[in-house]
Amino acid sequence: MHKQYYSALVGVAIIGIFLSLIILAFTAHGVPANPIFFIVLLSLCGIIALCMMYRYLCVPFLFATFSVLAVLRILGLHKCFIPMIPVIISLLCLVILFVYIAYHDVKQRPIILQSKPQEMFNMSAYEWHLSFIRIYVGFDLIAHCAEKLFAGRIPFRADVSAFAHLNVVDPSFFVRFSGLCELAGVISLGLGLLTRVGALGTSLYLIVATIIGHHFLKGFIWALPGGGWEYPVMWSVFILSYVVLGADEFSIDGVLDRKFNLPIWLKKLMGVMESDKNNFKVKKI
Repeated sequence: MHKQYYSALVGVAIIGIFLSLIILAFTAHGVPANPIFFIVLLSLCGIIALCMMYRYLCVPFLFATFSVLAVLRILGLHKCFIPMIPVIISLLCLVILFVYIAYHDVKQRPIILQSKPQEMFNMSAYEWHLSFIRIYVGFDLIAHCAEKLFAGRIPFRADVSAFAHLNVVDPSFFVRFSGLCELAGVISLGLGLLTRVGALGTSLYLIVATIIGHHFLKGFIWALPGGGWEYPVMWSVFILSYVVLGADEFSIDGVLDRKFNLPIWLKKLMGVMESDKNNFKVKKI
């Protein structure tokens, strides 16, 4: 019965993305070709990742979530609200699937896929909580990188105008560069690839962006005109904590560590050192 719930949620998520593409084909009049290309590409990547979830848990889930969130952001920027509805349903299915996977792992109940028990992550509830925060904070950057890299000229020009207003030299270049930095943050934190290095780089990027945006001169409270430094610094502190914590088992780093005999220096960059994991485990009383 539990396997049927898992399969049904994956199936509904796949159908949601398919429906979104069909609706978009009939309602996307006036949407430029560039964002349409990325919507279709990301949707297909999401469908492929979801289909792989019938055999594997971690990496396909992370890529499917990335694809769905990026598609939602691009659709929202171009006010394609009707195609967003089935994609939102797909996202809700993925959230439920994350809770499903975490619950079964904490309860030490292997999930059976293709008549084969999946490898357990052996994470405590506390570790799953930290994993959720890492994934959420990392994928929050999708909204920023998608509008700079995937959403076409209109959002891109708006960002260029904002950078020019801050007297940034060559704003077009730096909009693209900041989009790539944010995409790297999505990959390192949201997907969990080279987590420690990515967390450090993303934190530095946010602090530099806060300085360039003159937020430190506008006061502390983010609700102040122009935005104070409260929110970006808080965000940076959250991310910086994963320089210490590193990757958990529910990440690309964790999967690579389990599947391959990686060199010690690479494990340090990932944050999946065996001693670190053992020291971090929460004792159950």
